[in-house]
Amino acid sequence: MYTKIIGSLFGGALGLFYYKLQSCLNGSWPITAKPHRTGIYGTIPGFMTRSSFLITGAFV
Repeated sequence: MYTKIIGSLFGGALGLFYYKLQSCLNGSWPITAKPHRTGIYGTIPGFMTRSSFLITGAFV
Protein backbone atom coordinates (compact mmCIF):
# COMPACT_ATOMS: atom_id res chain seq x y z
CA MET A 1 0.00 0.00 0.00
CA TYR A 2 2.80 2.39 0.86
CA THR A 3 4.47 1.75 -2.46
CA LYS A 4 1.38 3.01 -4.29
CA ILE A 5 1.41 6.19 -2.21
CA ILE A 6 5.11 6.70 -2.85
CA GLY A 7 4.59 6.13 -6.58
CA SER A 8 1.73 8.64 -6.59
CA LEU A 9 3.79 11.27 -4.78
CA PHE A 10 6.76 10.71 -7.05
CA GLY A 11 4.55 10.98 -10.16
CA GLY A 12 2.93 14.14 -8.83
CA ALA A 13 6.34 15.67 -8.16
CA LEU A 14 7.45 14.81 -11.68
CA GLY A 15 4.24 16.37 -13.00
CA LEU A 16 4.94 19.61 -11.16
CA PHE A 17 8.52 19.54 -12.40
CA TYR A 18 7.18 19.17 -15.94
CA TYR A 19 4.92 22.16 -15.30
CA LYS A 20 7.94 24.24 -14.29
CA LEU A 21 9.77 23.25 -17.48
CA GLN A 22 6.91 23.40 -19.99
CA SER A 23 4.27 25.70 -18.50
CA CYS A 24 1.82 27.22 -20.95
CA LEU A 25 1.35 30.92 -20.32
CA ASN A 26 -1.81 31.53 -22.34
CA GLY A 27 -3.71 28.42 -21.18
CA SER A 28 -4.21 26.85 -24.60
CA TRP A 29 -2.55 23.54 -23.66
CA PRO A 30 -4.77 21.94 -20.99
CA ILE A 31 -2.13 19.67 -19.43
CA THR A 32 0.38 22.41 -18.65
CA ALA A 33 -1.99 25.34 -18.15
CA LYS A 34 -2.39 24.87 -14.38
CA PRO A 35 0.03 23.28 -11.90
CA HIS A 36 -2.55 21.23 -10.00
CA ARG A 37 -3.79 19.65 -13.22
CA THR A 38 -0.24 18.78 -14.27
CA GLY A 39 0.37 17.24 -10.84
CA ILE A 40 -2.74 15.09 -11.17
CA TYR A 41 -1.70 13.98 -14.66
CA GLY A 42 1.65 12.98 -13.17
CA THR A 43 0.10 11.21 -10.18
CA ILE A 44 -2.00 8.83 -12.26
CA PRO A 45 0.89 7.28 -14.25
CA GLY A 46 3.02 7.20 -11.09
CA PHE A 47 0.31 5.23 -9.29
CA MET A 48 -0.24 2.89 -12.21
CA THR A 49 3.46 2.27 -12.80
CA ARG A 50 4.16 1.53 -9.15
CA SER A 51 1.09 -0.72 -8.90
CA SER A 52 2.25 -2.80 -11.85
CA PHE A 53 5.51 -3.74 -10.08
CA LEU A 54 3.85 -5.14 -6.97
CA ILE A 55 4.24 -8.88 -6.53
CA THR A 56 1.25 -10.59 -5.00
CA GLY A 57 0.08 -14.15 -5.08
CA ALA A 58 1.43 -17.64 -4.54
CA PHE A 59 4.46 -17.37 -6.84
CA VAL A 60 6.50 -15.08 -4.60
